[in-house]
Amino acid sequence: MPTFTPTGPYPADCATFDQLGFRLPFVATSPFAKPHYVSHVVDSHTSLLALIEKRFGLASLAARDAHTLEDLFDFDNAPSATAAVGTASPPVHNEGGCPFGSPSGAFPANG
Repeated sequence: MPTFTPTGPYPADCATFDQLGFRLPFVATSPFAKPHYVSHVVDSHTSLLALIEKRFGLASLAARDAHTLEDLFDFDNAPSATAAVGTASPPVHNEGGCPFGSPSGAFPANG
């Protein structure tokens, strides 16, 4: 029988979110991103939420979003604002049965 109730104590065997999980890369793509910069600050995915909260003056959603990823950006100078950005080629029509490449836009019949 569960010991957790909405008004009772937090169960000891539940996650407390006081540890970091898997390490995942984060790429900041923005005119304000510092070129060739590698951050060595330990953050979590909630750091992106914290950056949005701080930028728009919103209240913090949780204690986990304490860091804001601000070390990745230079908001005063926009160092990458004039960087050249190439144009992507249009997608190539795939005759191999891919439903996303069919001329009619319809999915092929299953069977």
